[in-house]
Amino acid sequence: MGIARIVLNWRGSRALLIPLLGIALGAIGVPLAPHYALLATVWTLAALLPQESGDFSRLLITMISGGIARWLMLDWFGGTNILACFIAIETVPRAALIAMAWTSRPANTGAIDKFLASLSTPVAVAAMIIGAIAAFATGIRQGIVILLGCYLLIRAIRWFSYRMLGGINADTLGITQLLSELGILLLFGCTSCKMVIT
Repeated sequence: MGIARIVLNWRGSRALLIPLLGIALGAIGVPLAPHYALLATVWTLAALLPQESGDFSRLLITMISGGIARWLMLDWFGGTNILACFIAIETVPRAALIAMAWTSRPANTGAIDKFLASLSTPVAVAAMIIGAIAAFATGIRQGIVILLGCYLLIRAIRWFSYRMLGGINADTLGITQLLSELGILLLFGCTSCKMVIT
């Protein structure tokens, strides 16, 4: 069991730990906010992105590129309520991972079968509610943009995964979490995006 599969072992009701971990990471990020590189490193090491293979080189490339992207986007960060924004940045992507898992069929690869089979409706709905609360804590308009963006991202990734693999796998869940996080960071960072949400 590699670090990339730790999240997939949080089965059943323990799947709620995934968005709750996001809340903790968001809160931890507040005192680290002045130190973008350190914060990006902490969030990257704690991402625990699910991955289909145990290929360490792929995981390392994903972590390095994700860490650099987080660092650059944190440098542009312009959210007004840092605590709420950071919690949303780390919680909503993990709720999106649960939403993707709950609403999709597996690609018969085996790595996520037990995780998907143990994911009950109450746990999945509770995780998505946690994600929605985290999104709306940043503001009504911001919350709508975040949730709509994650919904469209999930649809696009699922469509691509179904087309290429016939279903989702651990890589699908990992890319959903990573792109959702980077998208929310971008939302609070780019000037044009801030004009839309303020």
